[in-house]
Amino acid sequence: MTYGDSFKLSVVENSDGTEEVIDVDSSANNGLAMPCGIKVGSSIGEAYKNFGMPWRTNSGKNIEHNYVYRTQYSPKVVFTTNPQHIITRITIIGME
Repeated sequence: MTYGDSFKLSVVENSDGTEEVIDVDSSANNGLAMPCGIKVGSSIGEAYKNFGMPWRTNSGKNIEHNYVYRTQYSPKVVFTTNPQHIITRITIIGME
């Protein structure tokens, strides 16, 4: 499901016909923010202040950086930043 051009929910249909949100993706400062206040447009320093050091970081072809935070078993939140270390995308993976 897509709302506008910057907010996406990935939904699966369970065997009993119910639907479940499994991923959330925000790629613009569209009014959505995490409970701690982090949103697209925040600096990656805000993620460090709230979540500590990421589990993993990597760089893409466009010099974007991904900061991956996870639970004990799997990735859960990915912050993508531009070269100025400003968050350009927030992806929450594996909603439960």
